Amino acid sequence: MAGNQVTWILACDSGRARLFVNRSMQDGVHEMQDMIHPVPKTSELVTGKRGRNKPGYGFLRRHAYDPASNPREKEKEEFVKRLANMLNEREAEYHRLIVAAPPPALHGLREGLSPKVKEKIIGEINKDLTKENESTLQQYIKPFMSVHDPLHDYI
Repeated sequence: MAGNQVTWILACDSGRARLFVNRSMQDGVHEMQDMIHPVPKTSELVTGKRGRNKPGYGFLRRHAYDPASNPREKEKEEFVKRLANMLNEREAEYHRLIVAAPPPALHGLREGLSPKVKEKIIGEINKDLTKENESTLQQYIKPFMSVHDPLHDYI
């Protein structure tokens, strides 16, 4: 498949992901999919009041328990995990991968990607590019596209 290495570019944050494709060195970047995951307000995720403890020996008043985790953050993490799973499941559809995401999302993706998908990563951009158009995105990925990579060579 010389000259036709399919490169996927995932631009994501914790609430939106855009998947782009580049099919050859002469081809531009084309959007394949736009996935929006609106993260609800915490008040929409949590029902009722926080739990309270009963006063015991030495306690003068009751205290509210803090939630064990932030439900909003949990929702964002789940979205990033789903993105990693999607890349793992569709791994046969692309030869190379470039990921652009802010640090928390990039970290979550790294944790969720399979070793086989991690081998396909030719570049990471530590920035939220979800709002960029295709021509601007192409400028960000250009340095990665021209790097000689013996594992994913065009020749």
